[in-house]
Amino acid sequence: MLIPGNVPARSMLHESTFVRIEGNVHVEQTIFGDYNDGSLHIKGKAQGEVWITNDHDMYAAGGYDFIGEGDRDWGFGDLDWINPQLLDSDDCLINEVLFKFVYEGKSLIREDFVPKPKQEPIVEPEVPEEPEIEAPPYYDPELIEKLNVFSVLNDNMGLTRTLVDWPKKMIPGRSFVNFD
Repeated sequence: MLIPGNVPARSMLHESTFVRIEGNVHVEQTIFGDYNDGSLHIKGKAQGEVWITNDHDMYAAGGYDFIGEGDRDWGFGDLDWINPQLLDSDDCLINEVLFKFVYEGKSLIREDFVPKPKQEPIVEPEVPEEPEIEAPPYYDPELIEKLNVFSVLNDNMGLTRTLVDWPKKMIPGRSFVNFD
């Protein structure tokens, strides 16, 4: 199934189909993916209370914004956010209880959980690049005056000798330098 836009929902349970969402997914509570014969690919951002995957290929290319996140395949990690009623004695997720919570509109977040305040990423101030300034060509008024005289006289030899013998020379990549 291809959904070309955004998806707003209270919760989203996904199992054995292939779904691609071109936009963002915003849920009030839970996005839960279960079973390995399906995938949930979100091109935009996914946000809500809880994101849990249980042997399921799911990701949000635009990033995630959730209070609680878990991946049963790789271990939940920090479980301080999840309602203990959702876990068995081995800290494994009980799908039936999770489905019941979602269908009844209950949050999976434990009641006494206080989420850490979100920290804004530290962004270094952008320093604008200094534009590369091309040095203006060196303007030697004496040289120009002499070259103008030889040009008016149509004296190519005078032009050439003046340029060759002029005491200030141009070095490639640098300005004129005086060799005297």
